Amino acid sequence: MFQMAALFLQSYHYLVVNHGIAITMKINSFIIFSLILLGSIPQGSAATDEVIKMQLSWKHQFQFAGFYTAVEKGFYKAQGLTVELLEGGPGIICNEETLTTRANYCNGTGSVLKQRVDGEAIVVLASIIQHSPAVLVTLKSSGLLTPKDLIGKRVETLLAGEPIPEIAAMFKREGVALDQLDNMENSLGIDALLNRKVDAIYIFLTNETYLLDSLDVDYHVISPESYGIDFYGDALFTSEGELREYPERVEKFLQASIKGWEYAMANKHEIAQLILQKYKSTKSYAQLMAEANAIEKLMLPDLIKIGHINKAHWKATAETMKSMGIIKAAYSLDGFVYEPNGEVEYSRAHKFLILFLCLAVLFCLVLCVFNRTMSAEIKARAEAQKQLSLANMFILKQVYTDELTGMGNRRSFYEKAEAEISLAKLDGSPLALLFMDVDHFKRLNDKYGHDVGDQALKKLGEVILQIVRANDVQGRIGGEEFIVLTTKTDLEGATDLAERMRLAVEKIELVSGSSRIKFTISIGVSGFDASSDDIHSMLKRADKALYQAKDQGRNLVVINP
Repeated sequence: MFQMAALFLQSYHYLVVNHGIAITMKINSFIIFSLILLGSIPQGSAATDEVIKMQLSWKHQFQFAGFYTAVEKGFYKAQGLTVELLEGGPGIICNEETLTTRANYCNGTGSVLKQRVDGEAIVVLASIIQHSPAVLVTLKSSGLLTPKDLIGKRVETLLAGEPIPEIAAMFKREGVALDQLDNMENSLGIDALLNRKVDAIYIFLTNETYLLDSLDVDYHVISPESYGIDFYGDALFTSEGELREYPERVEKFLQASIKGWEYAMANKHEIAQLILQKYKSTKSYAQLMAEANAIEKLMLPDLIKIGHINKAHWKATAETMKSMGIIKAAYSLDGFVYEPNGEVEYSRAHKFLILFLCLAVLFCLVLCVFNRTMSAEIKARAEAQKQLSLANMFILKQVYTDELTGMGNRRSFYEKAEAEISLAKLDGSPLALLFMDVDHFKRLNDKYGHDVGDQALKKLGEVILQIVRANDVQGRIGGEEFIVLTTKTDLEGATDLAERMRLAVEKIELVSGSSRIKFTISIGVSGFDASSDDIHSMLKRADKALYQAKDQGRNLVVINP
């Protein structure tokens, strides 16, 4: 605060000495008053020694690895935060009451959306695990392989007496009412299934499957995602009160937590050992590593930035819950998803600071009336700000654009494709995926040089951008690998699009010295099943079709529906 006061006085001295500005007694009095006001403003939004508490939803395990890492590696400390992690367990519920009585932050499943719609003042900060690990498991010998097979059977559909949203939504979508089942409370563990006390248990793919595999149990997974129910897995959230009173603290906690997760997923072995040694987990090292690998498959850290929130995904979850009668039809998600740059209600200290800054600006404007030099400086600052904005826009474009071809890059494609797939599951519109690469690309580089190889990639990018529509999603995701997600287009239309691209590339002639060089592409095409597909399953089928095109002689379009 004293540094800010000194800076203010230095600026005042500079104006008087260098510009000969006559300051009246009233303005001098205003400066003194402003400095007194500034000195009276409390420093920071909270005491630096305050302990911030994070409530974990269950007992210590790899599910919370990012938070352990942020504590032990000092990521929270670097942000000026002292964080205590509270172990969860039976009876611990992450809700608004928890966030107002015992903790500042909490984690929970994608069904936290229902809590918000039901009136809890909670705000989701990050989506840590992109797909819910919640499933039902049956013994394969029972022959119970689908939701409809479970009619009249003993099924774990309840958690603390309430229907589990993902499981209830799956049954509703398959036309099975919960009252057609013998609804059981979640029993924890796998003993109830092995002892045949229930016919289907509720588990997380990240936990109990390891035990089933280790016991060599022949089991069957009934996953809500296979029936079009795709909720988020773990989400980090806080209360509206915390965000309103301490917006900077919220942002610092979020960034340190994400940094912790990034480190944890890049160093799974190290963090598994840390959990055993420091947090006394009841799981073995092998169990923790199995959990870490399962979480990685659901988190997709190589494709999606950890913590990324896709509003369309949350909207799709809400629409699914509404259609199943889980939440009311007239729901609102306003304020549910955290927006770092959104408006917040300021604390009293912030209001004092804003008032002072406004008065200081007014003071500067008074000086500007008497001094043209100040006007010139303001214009120069405005121009600098404009250039900075343009630079920021350029940087943002670089983040999402492939520099060589001008197409979207890998990150841009996966983020946009995920949103389109979520929307397609809502409105039932068709999608298709085109996966292509340049035939004999290595041979082209080796024979004619990388400049010719780059020419080929640029020309292919031009062909794709000329043929695809504005609402299609396109990108270069690898060296010579290109991908297009066609929206509102069925498999037949996408195949026609692919054939047009192939023929257009056939006509291209590259120039290298006196050489005229032709090249071709192969394309794999896959369709979209709203009940079971995501971007990865579509890409897997398209990739298989692409390799079939290669095996059949290249310069072909092959379909794998």
